[in-house]
Amino acid sequence: MKKILSLSLAVAIAFTFFPALAPPARAAAGDVMVNFSSTGSGTIAAAASTTGSLSSGDALDSDDAEIITFTATPHPGYRVKEWSGAAAGTSSASSTFTCTADTPGLISVYVEFEAIPPQPTVTSVLPTGAGVPVSGNVTITFNTAMNTSVSGAVTLNSTAGNVSLSSGTWTSSTVYSIPYSGLANNTTYTFSIDNGFRDPAGNTATYTGSNSFTTAAAATVTYKRNRNASDAVSSTDTVTSSPYTIKSDLQLSFDNPGYTFNNWFTAASGGTPYAAGGSYPITTDLTLYAQWTAASFVAVTDIKSVPTAATAGTPLTLTGTVEPSTATNKTIVWSVVNAGNTGATISGSTLTTTAAGTATIQATITNGATPTTSFTKTFNITVTGGIPKIDSVSLGSATDYTVGTAITTTLSGNTGGTPVYQWKRADSITGTGSNISGANSPSYTPTGADFGKYVYVEVTPRSTTNQTVQGVVVRASTRAQIGLRITARVTGGGGGSVTINGGAGSTGTVVYNRNNITLSVTKNTPADPVSWSANPAIGAFGTPTSTVTTSPVTTTYTPPAAPSGNIVITATLASANQTKINNARQRLGWYSSSSGYVNIC
Repeated sequence: MKKILSLSLAVAIAFTFFPALAPPARAAAGDVMVNFSSTGSGTIAAAASTTGSLSSGDALDSDDAEIITFTATPHPGYRVKEWSGAAAGTSSASSTFTCTADTPGLISVYVEFEAIPPQPTVTSVLPTGAGVPVSGNVTITFNTAMNTSVSGAVTLNSTAGNVSLSSGTWTSSTVYSIPYSGLANNTTYTFSIDNGFRDPAGNTATYTGSNSFTTAAAATVTYKRNRNASDAVSSTDTVTSSPYTIKSDLQLSFDNPGYTFNNWFTAASGGTPYAAGGSYPITTDLTLYAQWTAASFVAVTDIKSVPTAATAGTPLTLTGTVEPSTATNKTIVWSVVNAGNTGATISGSTLTTTAAGTATIQATITNGATPTTSFTKTFNITVTGGIPKIDSVSLGSATDYTVGTAITTTLSGNTGGTPVYQWKRADSITGTGSNISGANSPSYTPTGADFGKYVYVEVTPRSTTNQTVQGVVVRASTRAQIGLRITARVTGGGGGSVTINGGAGSTGTVVYNRNNITLSVTKNTPADPVSWSANPAIGAFGTPTSTVTTSPVTTTYTPPAAPSGNIVITATLASANQTKINNARQRLGWYSSSSGYVNIC
């Protein structure tokens, strides 16, 4: 029940009904005092579940255990910033706080309001209009500061195909620039902007505009050589972006012997100059003419200071000094006249060789001797062995690699002399191997220590003239797992056949570990006893190993940890009839010896 604790009313009641009582306190024992207030632009109200609306300062009887709901109402453009007091910890996104008034005391609730920051929007997108270059930048401006650590993507939409743009840059907290290129000429594009642009609070920027632009029509620049009025030689180029860069080397192919190039102009004589290498905003077709000035021709007399030595495998830049220094034409073009054994090639002014020897090269200056005749001169360059190399190393083409069988190597692209070999042994196909002592030849014969391991070779190329000069180590492209070849045969008795792990024993089986080697003999005469032996006499057989008179008979075989070579297993069969005779003789007092049977009665 809600209790009104106004002081004057309490005194009146005391005077009228209870004249002997003293004035009451603000809240009596068992009451719950409710205080609430707000700051900022908004209001807060409270209501009890039974008694209804409350004012700040009202009291409730704790025995009633009323549920109090506090409701924050921000003014337009504002929102809840923070709850405090008894409501501390309540999410700012919540407009209400609820508690139960079941414990005497004070419930104080406070709420603070703040202005809602403006939502980010796109205020402008550039470019707009017509004649826009097919390469440039899209510039997006926002109405408020944005989170510059994130960005979105822009799509340029057109009937010629859509172009997706990304990886732009923030030029300020409100301006984002993103490059584009390769647009179609004379095409209209509209913008689509995704939701990747956000302000620091995480709000997504919106774009509701319909901006568009139209690219410029394709333009062609025509270059005319213009040696004379009847010269029809020309070259054309399509403007793919603006500004456009004027050709800076075309005049070299438009050479005019006895003349020097002045510049490009919009007329055969006179006109507006366009500097070679300069950039201009060209959006319509343009014709440019080379203009020339007559010059006194100075012939080339010699080319000196050309390199005379090179190292195989090391690129050499070819240079030369043209004499006189005032020669009209001085550009040298290099070519190979005779590579010899050097494998010499030239790209531009770079000479590349692969082996020692002598290479003959030629220097040519077009129109160097006369205005219409080239100047040429040949030079010999001595090439010495450089850093040797080997392209690849491969192992022999054997299907299986076994103990006691040699493995050979094949080198490809060895530019040096005799290389250094080092065979290695690893526990797995990708494991780091360790050197095998003394295994430094092109071939290697695996030993028992290699059984079940992986063997490979590393080869170090060496110079043919100086073996201390070594190249990069090359590892074999494959690793050979070393196995043990086991063959099996049957002798004696009525004969039969034997298998190893289910395969034909006569052709042999290669195993790569010591476990699970199963031998099985099928006897033509099932009653023939069988015994097993290995050659060499190594390893161990399981049971049964002898005097078994059933068929087939199966046993296991475990080779030693380090076998020395291939192993032959023999299943020896005894004649069942002979065995019976021998047993009978023994019962009659005969015994078997190496020379036959002797009566000992």
